[in-house]
Amino acid sequence: MNTKEKKSIPTLFLLILFLTLFTSMALLTMYQPIWANIPFNIIIPIVLLVAMKMVFFERLKLSTLICMRLLVVVTYFNLFSGETCIKIVLILWMINILEATLTDLSKKHFFNTITGLALTISLFTFFTKVNLAGWNGIYYTIFYNGNISTICWIAAYTIWNWVFVSYEFSPSIAKLHIAILASPILGALLVQNPGIWFILRGNSLTTGAIVEIAFKEKLENSLKGNKISKIVEKSHNTSLQIALMIISLLLIIIPLVIK
Repeated sequence: MNTKEKKSIPTLFLLILFLTLFTSMALLTMYQPIWANIPFNIIIPIVLLVAMKMVFFERLKLSTLICMRLLVVVTYFNLFSGETCIKIVLILWMINILEATLTDLSKKHFFNTITGLALTISLFTFFTKVNLAGWNGIYYTIFYNGNISTICWIAAYTIWNWVFVSYEFSPSIAKLHIAILASPILGALLVQNPGIWFILRGNSLTTGAIVEIAFKEKLENSLKGNKISKIVEKSHNTSLQIALMIISLLLIIIPLVIK
């Protein structure tokens, strides 16, 4: 046969590559807020905003991410105190979660809407329970009433965000977000510090957004169709959605009762 079939790269292998990329970039830009953070997390996204067509949600998300990365730069140059930086970060987190929650509500994804509202409300308690002295000179850490509470909140957020992206995007792009969501967790595990998850989440999401927006068509083709796609589709089962909501709410409540 003269015709050669083009072999596709296994989805799992691609996800591992993306996980490695997102985790590496998240850690690099965290430890290097100037020479790595500025070109990769600020300049490239601005170029994409100007040069590429994207839907309103993508444009708003990318703009918010740029603002959070700029915040690190101005804090590095002492234009903001570390405490002020973290307060602004928490406010931006509230806006970010509420924005997605309203999207869920408009599309009648009520169980995930309840989780999103609970996460938004829980962020108000961060201002009293969080250790605001979390700026170490080049990056910030955020702890929610200790390590266990921080891990519980991260787990609840990750479940909620996964449900959101599984509804909002195609199965292919939802699979990409598995790597995006896993990378800050992996980074925090590697450094053994759950407090850095918040900055790693923003950094990895920025890299993920760049990849997603710049290569959307290629990603749709290379990540489509396999068992993971079926799992994404089946995850919208009502009983499972209720179970995920209950688990997430319990994880959100735990930090509120731990003394």
